[in-house]
This record gives sequence, C-alpha cells and structure tokens, in this order.
Amino acid sequence: MEEISSKNTKAQILEAYEKLLKQVEEAKKEKPKQIQEEKRQQETLKKVDKVSDRSIVDEISSLKLNLGKNLDEIEASLLSEHKKLQEIREAIDVEKKNLEELYELSATTDSLAAMLLA
Repeated sequence: MEEISSKNTKAQILEAYEKLLKQVEEAKKEKPKQIQEEKRQQETLKKVDKVSDRSIVDEISSLKLNLGKNLDEIEASLLSEHKKLQEIREAIDVEKKNLEELYELSATTDSLAAMLLA
C-alpha cells in the first residue's frame, strides 16, 4: 500500500480510505466470535450494573423470609405426622389389649374344656 500524504490527490486519498474501510469490514467479518464475546461481556456488565448493595440485602431478606416459611411448613408437617404416629400407637395398644383379653378367654375355655373332659 502506498503512503498517503498531503501531496496526494483527493481521489488517491479517497481510494486509500475506501481500501482501509474494506479491510476493517473484512477484519470484522473474520472475527464473529470476538464480536459475540464482546456482546456477551457487555451484557454481563449490564447485568452487574443492576446489582447493588441494596438489591443484595433485599434478596437476602427475601431468602430469609422464604426459609422461615418453609421451616414453618416443615414443622407443621412433622407435628401432624407425630400426631398420626401417636394415634397409631394408641390403636396398637387397644388391639393388644383386645388380643390379650381374647387370649385369656381362649386359655380359660381350654382349661374349662380340660376340666369338662376330666
């Protein structure tokens, strides 16, 4: 490429300018990954700009609130299941007593049958 100086004609300067412009456009076409990377970086910067100390504190407060609600729900669920367990244990005790009474009746009838046979 020839040197451009103030002694060149207007046409030569425009021609050199056009060539340089084409080179720049071709260089941009050859680097789409770089352009995409620059866009991604700009988007990342925009996202980060939105983050402030106040927004972080607000998010933490929101997380604490949600955590508290979830723990309350878990507590209620556990208490409900514990109550069911107690009711099942009580039902088992009642059935045990019924079985014991039936067993005593069975033992009594066996002994009565043995006495009758004797």
